[in-house]
Amino acid sequence: MAPNIRQLSIAPLLAEAILRISEDRSVSSLFS
Repeated sequence: MAPNIRQLSIAPLLAEAILRISEDRSVSSLFS
């Protein structure tokens, strides 16, 4: 159960990173 919860919790972060990459914006600020 815990791995599934962990995967769900990073989904919005991954989506934001992909969006920023596609718009040529900085991704590093997500991980600071």
